[in-house]
Amino acid sequence: MEQRHRSQPPPLPPPVVTEVDEPEERISFVPEDDIEGGRLHVMYERLRHDDYAGAQLVAQSILEREPENHDAQQCLEMCNVELRKLYLSRVGDLGRIPQLSVEAEDLPQRVRDERSTHLLQLVNGLTPLATIVEASGLPQVEALGILSELFLRHVIEFEDE
Repeated sequence: MEQRHRSQPPPLPPPVVTEVDEPEERISFVPEDDIEGGRLHVMYERLRHDDYAGAQLVAQSILEREPENHDAQQCLEMCNVELRKLYLSRVGDLGRIPQLSVEAEDLPQRVRDERSTHLLQLVNGLTPLATIVEASGLPQVEALGILSELFLRHVIEFEDE
């Protein structure tokens, strides 16, 4: 069976270093008045390397502090579109019906986070992905990402495979 490797995110950009006299103050940092500029730079770098999940996280952090930031809004929208395409390329269309590929008693060893557990409670071998995603209460891209990961980890499968 072919083994898949997760891609690594690109390295962070070099830190901004300031000149100070005290050795304990020689810390790399983004100046307080340019925090958003530094984050925007990281966001664009992530996009440049097609790291949509990383760019999405940075855009969300910018929007928490600056909700009207047009660049972060556009980036977030673009990342959501690209991630949705990626996740759907893995799990197929939203009409597919997932089922557990492991025994229910083995789930605690295979799945440890609450969001995955919540989604798995909706997987019954009868309900299509679209209904599961909608019923989850999670943003669509987030729910699809979790289901995609569960599929890659062989926790869920599709009958038509």
